[in-house]
Amino acid sequence: MSGLYLVSSEGYTGKTLACMVLARRYAKRGLNPGYFKPIGHSPAREGGVWVDRDAALVLGQLGLDDPMHLVCPLLVTPALLVKALGGEIKDGERLVLEAYRELAKTHSPMLVGGSGSAILQGALLGLTAPRIAEILGARVLLVQKAEDALCVDPVLACAQAFGERLAGVIFNNVPEQMLEPLGTEIAPFLARQGVQMLGVIPHDPVLHSVSVRELVERMGAQVLSGEEHLDELIENFVVGAMNVEHALNYLRRTPAKALVTAGERTDLQLTALETSTKAIILTGQQQPDHLVLSRARATGVPVILSMEDTFGTVARIEEVLGKIRMTRPEQLARAEELFREGVALERIDEVLGLG
Repeated sequence: MSGLYLVSSEGYTGKTLACMVLARRYAKRGLNPGYFKPIGHSPAREGGVWVDRDAALVLGQLGLDDPMHLVCPLLVTPALLVKALGGEIKDGERLVLEAYRELAKTHSPMLVGGSGSAILQGALLGLTAPRIAEILGARVLLVQKAEDALCVDPVLACAQAFGERLAGVIFNNVPEQMLEPLGTEIAPFLARQGVQMLGVIPHDPVLHSVSVRELVERMGAQVLSGEEHLDELIENFVVGAMNVEHALNYLRRTPAKALVTAGERTDLQLTALETSTKAIILTGQQQPDHLVLSRARATGVPVILSMEDTFGTVARIEEVLGKIRMTRPEQLARAEELFREGVALERIDEVLGLG
């Protein structure tokens, strides 16, 4: 059975997105790819049962109806943690291997999603990422961030942990200033260490945008107007602490944005509504002036009310942005385009025996 285990040295690097892109690629080629997440760290209650959020997202996007107990055999719920701490989890390897083999009977290739840090997590259950790769017989693909040259440290650490199973590394969400160093300095260095760089995905505003709806739900905010426009995507955030004279030029230069400002800053709110604004987020639980609501309704811009002050609201937004889950068709289409442009997909095919 052909399997590729996508891991990282930290959480939220784009492993799940990479799994979806690769699975969609193979489905378009007439194959029947499967998705497997041996350990789930994002539990949620759906329909009265526990599911892993990432696994449920992938199954939904790919149109798969495999049972969740097979897709994610070890879901780290509070009850499972109690059992693990009490030494009651003794058959984790068997559960993972049996579930994987069952899915592999009807799916090929198998794309395996990692959880959090491949180096640090899993020991409590007796299933570190290197051990999972070994028992599944899967090759390993790293999906890493590259904010500076120190990105090589976790790559080398993972290379030591996975050994010959490591197929290579994809750097994701790469800032513009790192694109050239990755090609001219870091890739040759890694090659000398036996690690192949298989791709570079630059930072893209579409991929890292968030819908107004997701922001509202995850912040616990109140929608004051514009409910019919909650699916608009926010690419930028502007914190309104400036005077109007400086604000207008700045707001004009910032596309697809949300303005975060105190409720009494009517001047800034009306100014933002003259530009490309996707939402106005009011802080401090202060209702806006009726002129703002009237203008927002006329322009189709949602106005939402945060339950926290400006500092707390910005902190919550940053938390949401760090954990974006790709659900919009335009985001997946853009991700597929970026992978075609920046990733050695043929090399990944060869790793899976599909070349």
